[in-house]
Amino acid sequence: MRRRRFERALFTAFAVLWFGGCNEEESHPPPAPTGNLCEEWNCVKGRSPIAAVAVERGMAIDGGACDAWRFSIPAGNDAFDSIRSCGGNQIRCGSSDYRVGATSPGTTLTCAVVWSSKVRVRGHLSLASGAHFEVDGDIEASGGTATISAGAAPDGSAVELQPTPCRIDVEVLAPGTIWANFDCGPANDAATCAARGTFVFESCARESDAG
Repeated sequence: MRRRRFERALFTAFAVLWFGGCNEEESHPPPAPTGNLCEEWNCVKGRSPIAAVAVERGMAIDGGACDAWRFSIPAGNDAFDSIRSCGGNQIRCGSSDYRVGATSPGTTLTCAVVWSSKVRVRGHLSLASGAHFEVDGDIEASGGTATISAGAAPDGSAVELQPTPCRIDVEVLAPGTIWANFDCGPANDAATCAARGTFVFESCARESDAG
């Protein structure tokens, strides 16, 4: 009796492995980029920061004239669209990954996302080409107001956003990580030609002494 039960259990286990195993034809999500092998905030300690930003100023909603421009880090239309829609993350976007790392050539990247009574957010991302983005402020978990500056040319002649208070709308927030949208226009003023965009800082400092 015991032998029969053992043989039956062995047959069942074999059937599960044979018929319910991995199907090579099933679609799988793309691999995570090297700089961010997991999505949990507590598994990125020790990794170098990674980031992505997209900034734009377009036609005023009421049709008025506006000096329109846009740029992203990394650069390119695909990168801009991906960052604005899903944070540039290959896992979330299902396409290419559009983030840069602190170890990328020509890149300067420092950031901190520190939890306390409020969330301290500070990030700086710049390229040797002159493109840069900065955010600094204390916000709630859902968002708030922070100072943002950005530019896409070394001398600021092409595109430049001077330090400006901007509304922050958080998409993802965890110690050391933030993905958020921002709007630098006055509230309820559709005619304003204001900068708007998205920023992502991940694997940042998250300790209280981060500055």
